[in-house]
Amino acid sequence: MGGGVEVLAGINDGSALLANIGGALTANGGGTGDNYIMAYDNGNAYLYAVTNADATGLGVAAGEIALVGVVNGAINDFGVSDFVLGA
Repeated sequence: MGGGVEVLAGINDGSALLANIGGALTANGGGTGDNYIMAYDNGNAYLYAVTNADATGLGVAAGEIALVGVVNGAINDFGVSDFVLGA
């Protein structure tokens, strides 16, 4: 994401993530809901939880995105089959 520079490290909300994807994120399907984002940055994987409180689904604010985990040295190692969604 940062082109050889860690832009996500040390930031626990979604401000750096939003800044590096063009400044805007729309929730999947619109409306409120919970989602996850896996972002890769300089060899590390960052897992974010997204809780969209905007019922219109028009945008997700940085404060609605929380860093929940970092996997160091994970260079594009994860795929859909590596995750299980539990209720």
